[in-house]
Amino acid sequence: MLRAYYDLPVELADPLKKPVDFFLPKAHVPEHEAILRHPATWQLIARDQLPIPQYQEREFYYKDMELDYWLSGLVDFLKVNERIPDACTVGKKILDFGGATGRVARHFLSQAPQSHTTLSDVNINHINWLRKHFPAQLSTYKAPAIPPLSKEDFPDNQFDLVMAFSVFTHIDQQEIPTLLELLRITKPGGYLYLTFHSDKTWALLPDIFLYQFLKEIPSFKKYQVPSTMPEDRICVSYSDTQTYNCQMFHSDKYIKDVWGKHAIIEQIIPQGHAYQSVAILHKSLV
Repeated sequence: MLRAYYDLPVELADPLKKPVDFFLPKAHVPEHEAILRHPATWQLIARDQLPIPQYQEREFYYKDMELDYWLSGLVDFLKVNERIPDACTVGKKILDFGGATGRVARHFLSQAPQSHTTLSDVNINHINWLRKHFPAQLSTYKAPAIPPLSKEDFPDNQFDLVMAFSVFTHIDQQEIPTLLELLRITKPGGYLYLTFHSDKTWALLPDIFLYQFLKEIPSFKKYQVPSTMPEDRICVSYSDTQTYNCQMFHSDKYIKDVWGKHAIIEQIIPQGHAYQSVAILHKSLV
């Protein structure tokens, strides 16, 4: 049934209002509160004229907290621009892989229209929502549950920057094939910005919301927390569907030793995306 939802269109909920309609003097998340106090944030909110998706259309992020949902995407947009050289300069091509209904991509459209933004997602309903409510300036593609990507839609060496937020946190067997596909479509000298559950994330258990979900999964019950992550790669499986079937954890050592075989690991940033770490990979020029 879960797979059918990703592959078959369903009736979509009407969107909510624009970000400015949810403006409040206070956010619920401390990191968002700090951004909200910045004098320029009001201008950024006013510049974004795109509608906010309903809770069920946005991967169930931030229930009844539309401002925090919007700010979460802005935070990631600002961090990408801070960490990736010239990420949004004129003509740069950016892919938001697994971008759902544009939590991050909307900020590239609104705040950096000089770049060219593409979004792909495994869920056809996310793609249909974007095609209905976002401008055609955003290129959208339904991604397959299992790689490879279509070479017609995604030719080699196409993007200057590929982002994947909370994607490799849910990929087990197809992890390396997916990584290789993202590298294939990245230009030589381009960057990948990938978030993952790290050993630093593991160390935060049970003090983060993720633990409330994990502790109900039978395959997780053998692990003791809080503790040091006992293996360099852990798959906590909870479903036999093709997508969203597990929670993955990778040590920094694993990222360097395994992902580092295929690209230069420029930086690993603990808690660079909430409780997830960020790995910045650089595709070699040769």
